[in-house]
Amino acid sequence: MWFDEMPEQRVSRLRAQEAIATGARTLATACPFCLNMMTDGMAGMQGGENVKVLDIAELLLSRRTRDSR
Repeated sequence: MWFDEMPEQRVSRLRAQEAIATGARTLATACPFCLNMMTDGMAGMQGGENVKVLDIAELLLSRRTRDSR
């Protein structure tokens, strides 16, 4: 965040590639910085459009809302 990285070596891209490779459809984080980083990383990756990046509070709320129906 505070220094320039080579585009192919950006942490957001590397972590997005790792997350996509797991096959997960949802990625949750409790860190606001990580949420922004992963959202940006997924946006530029093939397959990233298939992965929802959520704050853990959003994930818990969606689960609670779904279960209360």
